Amino acid sequence: MSLNKIVEKSNILLDGVLLEGRVLVIDLIKDSQDLDPHADLHVAPLVGAGKLASLSDLKKSNKIALLRRIWRSVCLAMHYIHGLGYTHGLLTPDKIVWDFEKEQILIPEWKSAGVEPDPKELPFCPPELLGDKKISSATDIYFLASLLFFIETGEPVHQGDNENSLKDSVQNNIMHSILNTEDTKNSDNICRVVSKGLKTAPSDRYSTVVELLEASESLLKSPPPRELWYDISTALTTYMVIVGIFLWFLVWMFSS
Repeated sequence: MSLNKIVEKSNILLDGVLLEGRVLVIDLIKDSQDLDPHADLHVAPLVGAGKLASLSDLKKSNKIALLRRIWRSVCLAMHYIHGLGYTHGLLTPDKIVWDFEKEQILIPEWKSAGVEPDPKELPFCPPELLGDKKISSATDIYFLASLLFFIETGEPVHQGDNENSLKDSVQNNIMHSILNTEDTKNSDNICRVVSKGLKTAPSDRYSTVVELLEASESLLKSPPPRELWYDISTALTTYMVIVGIFLWFLVWMFSS
């Protein structure tokens, strides 16, 4: 498929069901498994009720290990969608929703291509969304690289003091300073992995989502230290509170 092909999402069919106006549901795929499109992909009429959280919400809770698995599952699903000749074109953290109860990923808003991103979506957008609007598989690859950068660092790719400066950053592909200062020789380094996916010209990016996945393999397997430290610090805080209550109780007992 040509990287310059404009893809109309309104025609996407999964097992004979039109995806436009519905939700793509992806089962969480184990690290050692590949996607089975007939078993792992589903089409739902609406986002269902239940305990739901966007990737932005999960990042606030620092659930890095879960976010990495979700990201890999989305990548595999999008690789399959690209194989059908279609794309999403606006894969931001708030567009991807996690269902805690069913352990499924929900991706809504499969509208026709060429929708203008809103200000909240701009920090993750590739230049073409504000340029020629030629949406392709390379557009999704940019978003997926941008999502991985957000998962690992907590920062968006683009920044700006206001909407106009943010649009300027997107149009000129001015990226976060981390991407210009980190040592890209480290194989686990997030900058080394995502830099190619964030190239300005679509033709300079990874040619497929699988290439991006292969480049991120060692990163996804590396320990998530911040998440581990979050769990340890939470446990220590809980322990200190319990000890404090116990000591207060002893003081109260002996003083009464």
